[in-house]
Amino acid sequence: METTTIQQYKEYVGDNLDQIKDILSRITCGDYSSDVDIDTIPDNEFAEVLRSLKVLISNYKDANRSLHKQTKYDNIRAEIWKTAFDKSLTVSQVIERLFEKVGPQFSIMRASYYEFDLENKTATCTLQWCGKGMRPTRGLQIPESVYAHFLGQEYVSITSRRLPDSLKPQIQDIFKQTGVNSFLAILFPDASHPAGFISFSDNDPTREWQERETDILREIVKILVARITQSEAEEALRQANEQLEEQVRARTDELRGVNARLREDVEKRKQMHLTLEENEERYRALIETSPDSIAMIDLQGNFMMVNNVAVEMHGYNDKEVLLGKNFFDFVVEKDRLQAREASRHALSTGSIKNIEYELLRSDGSTYLAEMSASLLRDSHGNAHAFICIIRDISVRKKAEQELEAEKELLDVTLRSISDGVISADINGRVMSVNSIAETLTGWQQDEADSRYLEDIFSVVEQTSRKPAENPVRKVIERNGIVYFRSDRLLVAKNGYECQIEYSGAPIRDRKGSIIGVVIVFRDVTEKQKLEGEVFKARKLESIGVLAGGIAHDFNNILTGIVTNLFMAKMNIRSNDEVKQLIMEAEKAAFRASRLTKQLLTFSKGGSPVKENASIKEIIEDSVGFCLSGSNVDYKLSLPAELWQVEVDRGQVDQVINNLVINADQAMPQGGTVSVGAENITIGETIKEGTASILPLMPGNYVKISIEDEGVGIEPDNIEKIFDPYFSTKPNASGLGLTTAFSIVKKHDGHITVRSIPGKGSRFVFYLPAVKSEEDLEETKEMLPLRGAGNRVLVMDDDEIVRLVVQRLLKRAGYEVSCTENGEDTIQRYRTAFQEGKPFDVVIMDLTVPGAMGGREAIKKLLQIDPDAKVIVFSGYSNDPVMSNYKEFGFSGVIAKPFSIDEFTRVIGRIMERS
Repeated sequence: METTTIQQYKEYVGDNLDQIKDILSRITCGDYSSDVDIDTIPDNEFAEVLRSLKVLISNYKDANRSLHKQTKYDNIRAEIWKTAFDKSLTVSQVIERLFEKVGPQFSIMRASYYEFDLENKTATCTLQWCGKGMRPTRGLQIPESVYAHFLGQEYVSITSRRLPDSLKPQIQDIFKQTGVNSFLAILFPDASHPAGFISFSDNDPTREWQERETDILREIVKILVARITQSEAEEALRQANEQLEEQVRARTDELRGVNARLREDVEKRKQMHLTLEENEERYRALIETSPDSIAMIDLQGNFMMVNNVAVEMHGYNDKEVLLGKNFFDFVVEKDRLQAREASRHALSTGSIKNIEYELLRSDGSTYLAEMSASLLRDSHGNAHAFICIIRDISVRKKAEQELEAEKELLDVTLRSISDGVISADINGRVMSVNSIAETLTGWQQDEADSRYLEDIFSVVEQTSRKPAENPVRKVIERNGIVYFRSDRLLVAKNGYECQIEYSGAPIRDRKGSIIGVVIVFRDVTEKQKLEGEVFKARKLESIGVLAGGIAHDFNNILTGIVTNLFMAKMNIRSNDEVKQLIMEAEKAAFRASRLTKQLLTFSKGGSPVKENASIKEIIEDSVGFCLSGSNVDYKLSLPAELWQVEVDRGQVDQVINNLVINADQAMPQGGTVSVGAENITIGETIKEGTASILPLMPGNYVKISIEDEGVGIEPDNIEKIFDPYFSTKPNASGLGLTTAFSIVKKHDGHITVRSIPGKGSRFVFYLPAVKSEEDLEETKEMLPLRGAGNRVLVMDDDEIVRLVVQRLLKRAGYEVSCTENGEDTIQRYRTAFQEGKPFDVVIMDLTVPGAMGGREAIKKLLQIDPDAKVIVFSGYSNDPVMSNYKEFGFSGVIAKPFSIDEFTRVIGRIMERS
């Protein structure tokens, strides 16, 4: 090239000055888009410079366009971050706002969010933005066979021109439905499976997705993951304090990661970073204000981070002192192995919950703690620490134990009381039922729970059978305890009915408000029966008082009759017929005395006045007397060698009477009563296989049997026939067999029954026989009644009795004095004793109306003369003194009316001993 002279440049510049000025002006003003036509400049060295300038301008223009795009991209990213962390928006609203901002900027047809439905194996479009004129496809479902192709890939870019062969038919069908020809998708990452994906789509089949579009979609996914994680962490913090450590870890890690990325991305994100740091500070504040101990512990057990509660709980004042110490050193030795085992379990499973240990404080004291822990992992998934929540449960445990003790006490109380207890709420629904209530109602606790009270506590009026009033409503109306009438029947689940007494009381809370009602009830069926029986017994007792008085007076009269008949018989020597009549009169008188003894059965006492007697004579006299005038015959089988028995003649006579009368009534059409007796001996042991095992002491007994041919007894009634007031006969009292049973038991005997309905019954009873031959011989001996000047003092309030006894004793040669009451008797005896002329025998009536009787007089008389011989003498043969006279200080006993044989035997024996 030729050298261009300065002059030439000047000429060129001068010729083109206006054009050059225009170019430089445009460059100076930054107008890089205007075309600069340099081709018109002449081809010389200056033109070369201008061409270089043109290239510079073109490059600068390209750089300016690139800077403009980067600025626009950064602005979009900033808008994305700002929208994503707008606390006023939900996650769904954030996604929609992001779609609205990004869609127009990248000129896409649709921006969609697809959520995986693992149960139905589909991906469903749940959120979407559409460009102008585009048809929405929200609700579209993509089958697993299609989206499975996405799994495991960072992103997926598909166009209708480049489709995977394996999915080509299915994707073509989806593209056809949605009008899509180009598709870009980024998956949401998740710990175990993807949650869904975000996609951009366009109808241009030639569109290739640029790196910036892919990056911005990644950015959206990354920010949404952060936002979702943040929301979940905040919600978890509000919902459960137990999960605090896991949420703090997740949120803190997420915020730290986001902050790090924000610092690396752009300075413009500093404000957002500060916001996230404020959130983190709030989480720290939550940790510090937690009522539980929260600590981060490394895998070896060393404290890495603790809150103030943890410091106080372990007995320190400064966090720095606790940091670095090992947690296992604070576990008592007995729980240390368990704690290490729990740590290994958490390391393998990721967490432990509610493990109880006894922990040590710095001063050596201990407390019971409950611990939950979650494993922390770094970004690479490696475990590096535990977040632990430790709660002091000493107070709670103590309260639970006290509550459990109170509950146990309440349960034991409810189980122990004999009343049924049901509690119900104010709506009448059952809350609890104790065991007695379960038995009475037939409803178990699990069946009755939450049912209405009237369903299980069905109470009706006894006469009308109408349902009784609702006790819950009644108690609430009265606002206090209500006692209900006792004429109510409880109908159990199985239909069984029982009469009950019940009451209701309100259950109140601490403020005094009624929150429920408790019903207490008891079965009074037997009580009502017993009260009826007590009423009967009281009537019988009243009759007994009357009967006792009548019997006493009647026995006094009979004593006079019997004694006078005896003396009349003694004065007759030749007229046998008259003597026989007197003897019959005596028998009649003694039979009349049996009537008084039956009356005395209804009065108090009734203990037998035992003596040795011939059971054969008692049976012969009694059976014939009972069946006199009846259409029933009788047959006796009584061996002559029958042992005598030690019995109360009157009471045993009553047993035979009751059994024979019972047999007579069982044969209204007539028949035969078979009466037999035999001697038996019961040894020390009874071999197995014998006919029966008798509940009797070893010894000699007389076995008496009375058998009829009557209607018999039904098997169901056999066990009841000896019960008071039980009878199958109309208008019967049901006391005959009960009286027989009682008398036999009082004689240390036993009574049994066997019966075949329609064929008859057989009663057998056993009475103790005389214990020795000596006793037997003694009973046969008739001691002579010879007074030989002996002195006798007789006390009786009845004048007739005094006269006949005085006459009888004087005839025998006794010197007799008489008194009417105990006071006179004691005075008379004291005078004679002091004068040296004591009475040899004293005969005292037991009862003297309105004055001192024999029971009181004997005590004072023995104080005067401890060797005094006193015979108790009474018409009340059932009085305990008569059966246990020796315990009261008497030497003998004579029951009115008495036979002369009995009288002479008792007097003679006492005089002989004197």
